[in-house]
Amino acid sequence: MPTLTRTKRLTGFVDTADEIEFAEPAISDAECDQALGSFLRAWNSLELNLTTLMGKLALTDDLRTQILAQSIPQANQRDLIIALGVATISQEDMRRLRPLIEEVKTATGIRNKLVHGTWRLVLQRKKKTDPFEASWVRTVKLVEPNLLSPNANQESSQRTKVQQAKNQYTFEQILKSTADVYQLAKKVEQFMSRLNLK
Repeated sequence: MPTLTRTKRLTGFVDTADEIEFAEPAISDAECDQALGSFLRAWNSLELNLTTLMGKLALTDDLRTQILAQSIPQANQRDLIIALGVATISQEDMRRLRPLIEEVKTATGIRNKLVHGTWRLVLQRKKKTDPFEASWVRTVKLVEPNLLSPNANQESSQRTKVQQAKNQYTFEQILKSTADVYQLAKKVEQFMSRLNLK
């Protein structure tokens, strides 16, 4: 049985008898944490704008808006924004609001994966003779219990790899997601600036 080094524990290479050599990842731990922190700051901007929008649509003041926001889970806030929109804004504004809230819903899925994921060191190489290259990814590990059996067929194994790839975010993807969330927050702000209440 191989000796488990920090590297092997992080990468999952526990079934090999050899040490795995690789250079330090080009992106440091601190840079990864900074990227995740930037994403969370962007998300805070989006949530603040959504809270403000909810208050405008509810025709209420800041204090009552904050009470609502803290009392209602975000998924329900999105539903409430749509319901309040039907009651307080024009059909034309509703045609703009619905796809905007759908964008928020999609972004929330990414946010949840990033927030609830873990950093994982991934080793890759193009050919078996090439040295390994290491990189950090933020991942949510989804595993179907039946795939853990030693008899899991190759098709199921491939399906798991595809599923895991959908739930991994590289450093570059996190930076892009951060920019996307800031852009979405700006869209919510622009929507509010052009809003005509009934």
